Amino acid sequence: MNAGGCLKGSNPEFRSGLPSARAVHHRCHRHGRFRFGNPALILTAVHALITWFHCLKAVLVRAVMRSGPAVLAVLTVATLPACSGVQPVTPRPPDPEESALTNPLRVERILDRLLPCVPECRCPGFIIVPSSIPNASVNAKGVIRLTTGLMEFASTDDLLAFALAHELAHNALRHSRKRIALGWLQALATGAVIWAAHEASHSRSDAALAGAGFLLTTSIFGTMPAMRRRETEADLQARDILRRAGYRPEAAAEFWLRYARTRPHRELPSWLCAHPSDEERARSLSSP
Repeated sequence: MNAGGCLKGSNPEFRSGLPSARAVHHRCHRHGRFRFGNPALILTAVHALITWFHCLKAVLVRAVMRSGPAVLAVLTVATLPACSGVQPVTPRPPDPEESALTNPLRVERILDRLLPCVPECRCPGFIIVPSSIPNASVNAKGVIRLTTGLMEFASTDDLLAFALAHELAHNALRHSRKRIALGWLQALATGAVIWAAHEASHSRSDAALAGAGFLLTTSIFGTMPAMRRRETEADLQARDILRRAGYRPEAAAEFWLRYARTRPHRELPSWLCAHPSDEERARSLSSP
C-alpha cells in the first residue's frame, strides 16, 4: 500500500507507476494540503513584510543622503540620455535666500538651543530629505527626518524651532515605541480573531469579515484616538520647549494656521484621521 492508502492496481491513475497530475491534485485535496492555513501566522507574516519594506526604504534613503548630491547628479545624467528626446539640462544657480533656508547649519543652530531644554530626549542626528512637501518625523532612535519643503515653509527660526520641538517631544514621550507596540498588539489580536472565527465557522469569508470588522473597530475607537492624543501632547510640550529655549511660544499656533492655508480643507471626519485638524491644533495651542 502506498502513502495515500490506495493500491496501485485498484486505482487507474497509478497503473503507469507514477501518479498523474489529476491524481496528485485529488490526493492533495483529500488530505487537506490545500486547506486554509493559520490566519494568525499569515497576518503576522504580512505585517513583518510591511515592516521589512519600510526598514529597507529607510536604509536606502539614508544611503542616498550619506552619499551626497553627487550620486544623485550622476544617476540623473546617466538615465536622461536613455529617454528619447530628453537631454541633460544645466542646473540653475542656487538661490541665496533658498540656500539659507535649507542650510543644515540652520537646523544645527536651532537644535543646539532646544536640546538642553529636553534632557529626557536623545537626538543623535537629523536627515534632510529633498522634497517639496513640508513634513518631519522622528524614529524610535531619535533621528529626525525633515524635508527641504518644511525648511522653506518655516521661513523663520521660531516656526522651524516649533517643528523640531514637536519631533523632540514625540521622542521624549516615547511615542514611536508606543505606536509600534500598539501596532503589533492590534495585529496579533486581529490574527487571533481571524483564527477563532475560522475555527468556529470553517469559512474563509466569515473569518475575513470578522478580522476586518475587528481591525476597523479597534482602529476607529483605539488606534486613531491614541494617535490624535499623542499629536496634541507633542504640540503642547513643544510649545513649552519653545518657551524654555527662548523662542516665541506663539509660533506654535502660527505654524498650524499657516499650514492650514497651504492645503485644502480636510473632507474626512476627525474620527477617521490619525491627526487632529490644523485649525483644532491651532486653537488648542492658542489657549494658555
